Amino acid sequence: MFVTAFLRPKTMYRSVDIYFSEFEKLANTGIPLLLFLDTEFVGRAFPSNVQVVPTSLGTSWVPQDVMLPAHRNENKDTVEYFCIQLMKLRFLSDARNYTSDEFLAWIDFGAFHMFRDIPQCTQLLQTIAASEFPKDKILAPGCWSPGVYDWNSVCWRYCGTFLLGHRDLFPLALDRQTELVKSQLPRLMWEVNYWAQMDECFTMYPADHNDTLLSRVMIFVQRHQGV
Repeated sequence: MFVTAFLRPKTMYRSVDIYFSEFEKLANTGIPLLLFLDTEFVGRAFPSNVQVVPTSLGTSWVPQDVMLPAHRNENKDTVEYFCIQLMKLRFLSDARNYTSDEFLAWIDFGAFHMFRDIPQCTQLLQTIAASEFPKDKILAPGCWSPGVYDWNSVCWRYCGTFLLGHRDLFPLALDRQTELVKSQLPRLMWEVNYWAQMDECFTMYPADHNDTLLSRVMIFVQRHQGV
């Protein structure tokens, strides 16, 4: 089961129509999709492989004296945007209430705008949906090696667009992320900056924000079975 979400922040980086146009490409792959969708858009029609869960964003936990990163896109990287990005592990954990699938994968709602070979990526997603993977850690594409990072800038230790793992791993990762976020408030930042502090939760494979997000995870197919 693939999990994704679309929540509308007050400030949109791209138009709603562009986001839904890219999601249409994802939905048309035919893979099973669990979509956590802003209640504003629940009247939209989707293919039968898309299961919609009406969702609202809550930001009441963010303190009034919140500190955002110094080096950010001020039109995009808002409090609401950061809160939406931090919901990924929450949605993956909650997805266990809607599917009995052993493996869950996160993919960003508009991920197809990153892909170049659409037929190949479609086939890769279909293969991933029918495959098994290691159960010990969450598989996560990443750009950067371990190191000391400037938390005032986005950290691409992990790409953020795609995650894949056994269903039981996501509540544990969510607990760790929540611990980090709470301990570092009033500073608030990108979800990938917190993930860079969670290497114990992930198996990173080298990739970038393109087709390699999907193609390079294939080396892990059934690895735990010795295949």
